[in-house]
Amino acid sequence: MIHTGLAYVLLYAGMARLPTGRIALLQFVYPFAAVAVDWLVYGRSLSALQSAGMLLMGAALVYKPCAASKNPRAGRSSGST
Repeated sequence: MIHTGLAYVLLYAGMARLPTGRIALLQFVYPFAAVAVDWLVYGRSLSALQSAGMLLMGAALVYKPCAASKNPRAGRSSGST
């Protein structure tokens, strides 16, 4: 029980130092890892829908938005409207 409490303290202390977008992204790691371990270690088969979900979670973990999407004002003219 002590190690679980320590893990939560470290988890939330780390989250306090991360930007919100990174925290949201990291929320995909636990379910992705849980399903992957269940499949790899215990040999549980995945349905087509579960496999598609795994692919989407994996894509979300590796997706890097381009610089233009980080700054929505990039490319706009500075003239008045």
